[in-house]
Amino acid sequence: MSKVRRWASRTLAASSVLMLIMTVVVPQWIEAVFRVEPDGGDGSLEVMVVIALAALAVITCLDVALEVRRARRSSTATQAR
Repeated sequence: MSKVRRWASRTLAASSVLMLIMTVVVPQWIEAVFRVEPDGGDGSLEVMVVIALAALAVITCLDVALEVRRARRSSTATQAR
């Protein structure tokens, strides 16, 4: 895996977890930042954002974990030779 992809995966994982936490703690940030209420104030947009960010966080964290496992296996195999 290239260094750029590794860096991008870790950055995406960290930022999605951070945004997930922010949306759970302060759900009105979307209305405050964009100055619109796309869900009419009922909170359904925030629920969808939390679900999407949670899925993104899980996927990117799994990708990073698999990448670390592959890197360890490669270094172990290289050292054994």
